[in-house]
Amino acid sequence: MWSEVADGLSLEEGAGAKAQAVFAARSLGRVCGVRRVRRAVCVAVLLFVFVVFLFWTTVLHTVRHRYDCTEYHSRLFLDELCHNYSKGIVSGSLCKPVCEGKIKVSKCLGHGVKLHVLLAEWNGDVMVMKYPKILGHSRSKWHIQVLDGQQVTEYSISKEDFVARANDSYTYNLQTAVPLDRAILENLFDQCDWNSDGVLHYPEAVVCWQLVETDEYIFYTVLSGNPAMPKLYGTCGAMYSMEFASNKGLDQFLYNTLLWEEKVQLAVALIELAESLHDTPYGTVHLCDVQESNFGFVQENGRLVAKAIDMDISFFEKSLVSAISYEKGNSCETDEDCSFISCYSQCTAKGCSGVLNTNNLQTMCSKIFSQRHTHHVALLDGAPSSIVLQLKELLYKCVHPPTGSLHLDGNLANQLKSLLLSTTS
Repeated sequence: MWSEVADGLSLEEGAGAKAQAVFAARSLGRVCGVRRVRRAVCVAVLLFVFVVFLFWTTVLHTVRHRYDCTEYHSRLFLDELCHNYSKGIVSGSLCKPVCEGKIKVSKCLGHGVKLHVLLAEWNGDVMVMKYPKILGHSRSKWHIQVLDGQQVTEYSISKEDFVARANDSYTYNLQTAVPLDRAILENLFDQCDWNSDGVLHYPEAVVCWQLVETDEYIFYTVLSGNPAMPKLYGTCGAMYSMEFASNKGLDQFLYNTLLWEEKVQLAVALIELAESLHDTPYGTVHLCDVQESNFGFVQENGRLVAKAIDMDISFFEKSLVSAISYEKGNSCETDEDCSFISCYSQCTAKGCSGVLNTNNLQTMCSKIFSQRHTHHVALLDGAPSSIVLQLKELLYKCVHPPTGSLHLDGNLANQLKSLLLSTTS
């Protein structure tokens, strides 16, 4: 998704600018050659067109260079990672197979300011490796305690101390409805304790804390076992690897090429994802950046299962309310003023309230299943005539639930799934 920004700019706006510049230059050339126009004016205008074209070319080259993902970027990232591993700066279960070449990187999927994303293969399994760049200061005093405490070579932290500090961080950042299961934090400690000596030394502790403060990794760890979460394979430093889930079919530009049966499978899988994230042991997970590119699909036990492959902008309920209040303050006129991308809370006379009025299924119905505007192609376009009216009614109810309806309507979800599946049996 990182290169999409550059691609969209370069291919559409760049091509348009280039075509317009060439057309203008040719037109002016004909005018200067045929009509009696002062040569100086023609030269000045032609020079201006050339400068504009040169400017666009430079801008587009800069943007593409910054966001394009190449084999060079992949090699640079891996060389740095393995160098740090050889120096004992980072550790993790995947460092050895990565640096020995047993994990083969096949493609660079994203290269940006905050994240590197690589596609790789290991023992026949396709995986995605993500390396977040920790920007700014840590959200806790953990790094200060590490760096300003004992000497680096002497530093260590026990499992008990780590679990207590990590629980404090998770409680502050996630604001879950109930305390985290201790077993989750102990498992995270075991992943970071690469040499299995029962304590975390300096490189293990620093890397482990980087992972603890990576929002997406937090969700994948805390919700491990939830069908909507990709499986985690391991880590090397702050890089973590997860199963590859393809989103090839979920693209509005390809919807018209899909069979109706394929559309049904995708839609049902997404509905089930929304259901599984609505009812987790730690409360509802709100996906605030619902778009096609943030979901992938895998086959599990003969069924298509949807995975949330980008959770950078996801929240538990209490954390989302805090985020909206922090971002929007106490001033609003409509509910849209109390939005956090795809998530909304109610606007009251006192400002943005703590009452959310969107849920994941509602947002999927609005942004993926239904036609938002004339030129938007929706996943469920082209339904059989026998269900068109009923499907339209159910989608309307899904997009426009009763005022203040936060919770996913289980009956509505079941009705949608039953109606869609009835057309494929």
